[in-house]
Amino acid sequence: MPEKTEGGFCWHQSEFTPFGWCPDFEKRLKNIKETAPQDICNRLIVLFKPVRGQIPEEVVRAKQLHLEAMQAYHKAREADEEAIQTHKGSITTHNMTWKAYQEAPPENKEILKQKYEKSKNDCFDAKERQQQTQQAHNKASKICIESVRNYKKVLAKHIETIEALHRKECPECPWNGRAIFSEVV
Repeated sequence: MPEKTEGGFCWHQSEFTPFGWCPDFEKRLKNIKETAPQDICNRLIVLFKPVRGQIPEEVVRAKQLHLEAMQAYHKAREADEEAIQTHKGSITTHNMTWKAYQEAPPENKEILKQKYEKSKNDCFDAKERQQQTQQAHNKASKICIESVRNYKKVLAKHIETIEALHRKECPECPWNGRAIFSEVV
């Protein structure tokens, strides 16, 4: 059972890989207890723990870059979602001012025309902003995907070192190259 709660490299967070990144040990432990079949759950809880030894620096750095890329992606996605909602709201306001303008008596048309023109400009501005946030979101997505590819490439380069560390820290692990427990393969 892990002694720490913050994220880090770990052993056996799932039955399909002996090594991985766990963003939150306590959350993962809770998830294992709630979702894994009982026989696997008990064994996985015993095996699940933080890596104690030295992970190759290149792996650590690649993972850090990936985490930073993911954080930037989520921030860009949230900004894009917010811009989409703002644009939708501006369309609604624009449609309402157009309808009010069309239905207004002649003496109120001029003031409503000004409101309509303002709402039209606000709508165009919101659309432009949303296009910018969408481009930033797409760029962040590509960077995030590339960071995953890079992390996997670096991990493959250092797999022998990581496997040796796994054998040292987890001598009782039943990992067979495909799964920790043969009955799940």
